[in-house]
Amino acid sequence: MHHFFVDPAQVMGDFIRITGPDVNHMKNALRMKQGEEVLVSDGTGTDYHCCLSSLNSDCVEARIVSADRDGRELPSRIWLFQGLPKSDKMEFIIQKNSPCLWLIRMVLCDIHFKIIEIVGLDLKEDVIEKCSVLAKKYGYEKLTFCQGDIASYEGVDRVDMVVTLHACDTATDYALAKAVGWGASVILSVPCCQHELNRQIENDILAPVLGYGILKERFAAILTDGLRAQILESAGYDTQILEFIDMEHTPKNILIRAVKGRGKKDTGIQRLTEELQVHTTLQKLFEQTES
Repeated sequence: MHHFFVDPAQVMGDFIRITGPDVNHMKNALRMKQGEEVLVSDGTGTDYHCCLSSLNSDCVEARIVSADRDGRELPSRIWLFQGLPKSDKMEFIIQKNSPCLWLIRMVLCDIHFKIIEIVGLDLKEDVIEKCSVLAKKYGYEKLTFCQGDIASYEGVDRVDMVVTLHACDTATDYALAKAVGWGASVILSVPCCQHELNRQIENDILAPVLGYGILKERFAAILTDGLRAQILESAGYDTQILEFIDMEHTPKNILIRAVKGRGKKDTGIQRLTEELQVHTTLQKLFEQTES
């Protein structure tokens, strides 16, 4: 029996109205006919055993035969936050990765019986407008784009996953703090342009080496991401720093991967930050939360 997913608003009394790309899939790919049985989930934990009553050009109506309110859907949502490419690169990515995006959605639905929702954030109005048009064009109803930065975003109070790509300098810190505050189970973050500690770091022992600008810049970047990983460890995440792509593609190839663990850890970074005379934005954000 084929399984479909709808919003609760699409459940109308004794029938369900299925819309969007599922209509074309049901009519032209599955070649379904009136009278066929389907399983429909509404995102609140209820599964409906239905019989197709009509297949129209813009919607399919299914008569509810029975309802199982102890269904298989999990009571969770997945929200992804990701920086967006500029200009026509986004259309190229969506065109090339449409099957992958759809596969991700279908795999999650098939395994966890849950529709995912994805939110993309960017500061540029033209980028958001273009991406919104593309999401509609390619039928991604659960993919939405909002103008703004993650530091001030208040559209959710809990998420399952946060993804950031090349969030410049302290933007990564704000994203990580938000992710922890939202209780994200998984955080995937690719930092970029770690300038903050380059302006702060001072140490008499390291002074001869830090006198070389390029070495100081690279050391500050490594220190920044190391401290971020340790702060996430202190917040209860099992954290790794990985090389996620070959250096030949981009030198900004560090991925911070954090998965919520069983408890907070004492990382002992205070002595390190005192010795190097640094205080990161992520530290300050966590201190504000604790105070």
